[in-house]
Amino acid sequence: MAKYGSQANTSLYGRRIGLQILSTSITGASQGPSDALVGPAVRHDVSTAETTATSIPAQGYTMLSGTSVASTPVFMLDPPIPGIRKTIYFLSTDSHISVRTKNGEAISGTSLGNTGAGFATVVRSSGGGVVDLVGLTTAVWGALSFSSSAVNTMRFSATT
Repeated sequence: MAKYGSQANTSLYGRRIGLQILSTSITGASQGPSDALVGPAVRHDVSTAETTATSIPAQGYTMLSGTSVASTPVFMLDPPIPGIRKTIYFLSTDSHISVRTKNGEAISGTSLGNTGAGFATVVRSSGGGVVDLVGLTTAVWGALSFSSSAVNTMRFSATT
């Protein structure tokens, strides 16, 4: 398991932000205590102007819209950063949208409908929705979830 606490550049002190030690009695965990960041909300990057000419960043939130032409836009997703989440919103209900990994990084998760080894390199939407990913390694994205409306109104498929 990766521990990043020793890699912190600057410690923050004060009453507006800090670390709370979570004992095993608080968390119910069997391993030693851990820390939680306490204080203000965290603001993440949000992008609504992605194009197929540039890569989608590996962190934050991205909203993708389709096109009115009879084409299938294919967006590229940067390689994952271990421990960092990425959420992609597919806004279009009239266009197929595909997101593929930039260098063939794997997307793991049976929730995407993939079969076999459970890895894919492309996610497609044909009716809007959302997919939530997390970097497991620099070569593997973990698919945490996709919108529950996918069962009837949206079809996510993962292909190699």
